[in-house]
Amino acid sequence: MVYISLFLFTFIICICIDSYNNLYMIKIGNYDCKWVPKILLLISIFPLVFIGTFRAINIGTDNTLYSLWFQNMAKITNIIDGINYGTTDIGYNLLSFFVSRFSSSYTVMCFATSIITISVLFISLYFIREEISISFSTLIFMLMFFCNLLNLVRQGIALSLSFTAIIFLSRDKMKLYFIFLVLAVLFHNTAICLLIMYPIYQFISIGNAKLKFLIIFIMSYSAIILMGRIVSTLVSVGILRSRYLNYLPYMSGFPFSFRQTVFYLPLVIFSIFNIKNIESSKQGKLYFSMAILGFVFSQLEDLFGPLSRVGLYFSYSYLLLIPMIFRKEKRISNKLVYAGLILIYLLVFWIYFTVMNGYGFSRPVYPYEFV
Repeated sequence: MVYISLFLFTFIICICIDSYNNLYMIKIGNYDCKWVPKILLLISIFPLVFIGTFRAINIGTDNTLYSLWFQNMAKITNIIDGINYGTTDIGYNLLSFFVSRFSSSYTVMCFATSIITISVLFISLYFIREEISISFSTLIFMLMFFCNLLNLVRQGIALSLSFTAIIFLSRDKMKLYFIFLVLAVLFHNTAICLLIMYPIYQFISIGNAKLKFLIIFIMSYSAIILMGRIVSTLVSVGILRSRYLNYLPYMSGFPFSFRQTVFYLPLVIFSIFNIKNIESSKQGKLYFSMAILGFVFSQLEDLFGPLSRVGLYFSYSYLLLIPMIFRKEKRISNKLVYAGLILIYLLVFWIYFTVMNGYGFSRPVYPYEFV
């Protein structure tokens, strides 16, 4: 009930934000009240931050590992030694080092990682509030991705930062795209995979979008078949750490996951059904291209589960693609049908992956336990 009650609270607050955003101007007397959605956005963040902060040590696979990591970081006095500690990425080491200057409690570190992960994501959604439904986006995030982030501490931050990078890319703000992508890589170097979206964005901007979507699917599936060679090359040139060579024995065979296909294919079909709305903007083309890549990379699950995490960077596009389709639909009857179908899908997804399987990790995230 902890998840559902706090999810519901956040969802209701985000509905209020959408309601304000749908009005041109709101005034009480002579006072402009456009600041109200910003206050509501701040309120909507904290239920999810609360879950991430006050969870028990056994909630989430990475939690035990990084609690010990943080305790050791608290004993380090030199920032250079802190940056070079262990084998993790620079961004997380720096964050751990600075937080440990103020407190040796891992709960404080959980607060720091949670507030960064959630606030960056929600602020990014607010930045494009005129193009999507924030409440719809947050509902997808909470039921599809949030609980999994309790297993992915560093990557959770990288996912939010790279998500922001994609939003800037879709608006041709290339400098900000590269800046946020670099920040994401500093927290988890697998975020480098989103560098491919720059040439893809240029590729799909003009010409026959349907044909190019097919080309992207064929080329990306070919890429994961050749994943072993690609990883070896990236390690040899220094882009990936040598530890990724340990995954090579798992990168053989034909990648196909029945479970991932069953759960992601409905979203792909829904998007194809609304392909005209997608083709009408360069943002839609970009988001659908990412959805294709997310579906393809999810197929790696049956070869080696952790490899499918790469697909999360691309699957985050559903936070933008589905709400964008919903907002562009003009018929109220269609919107109601879409909302009902997506809600049923999300509930089934959440019940299966979170309630029944705890995301399949050794330390499930359900049921929730307090620290």
